Amino acid sequence: MLNIKASTCEWMRRVSLILTITMVLFFWFSFADFGGAKSGVKWRDISEAGAALWIFLILGAIIILLQLIPALIMFFSFVGTGTHTAYHVVEKKDEAISGVTEEVKK
Repeated sequence: MLNIKASTCEWMRRVSLILTITMVLFFWFSFADFGGAKSGVKWRDISEAGAALWIFLILGAIIILLQLIPALIMFFSFVGTGTHTAYHVVEKKDEAISGVTEEVKK
C-alpha cells in the first residue's frame, strides 16, 4: 500500500479546508451586490449584453449537442453488446455430424 504519514494527511486536510473556505469567501464577496456601493461589479440585464452573449450561448449549445454523437454511439454499442451477450444462443453440434462434415471437406 501507500506509505503516507498521518501528519501529511492531516496537513492536506487543513490545506484543503483553508482553500475551500477562502474560495467560498472570495466568490461570496466578489459577487455580492452592496446597495450603497458605487464601485465594483454591477449586475446587468441580458438585454444589454449584445451579440457576444448570443454567440457564446449558441456555440455552447452546439458544443453540448455535438457531445451527443459519441455518447449515442457508445450507448447503442453497449446495448447491442449487452443484448447479444444476454440472448445469444450457442448451437451445439453432434460430434458425429461434425466428424462427417470434416471428412467430406477433405
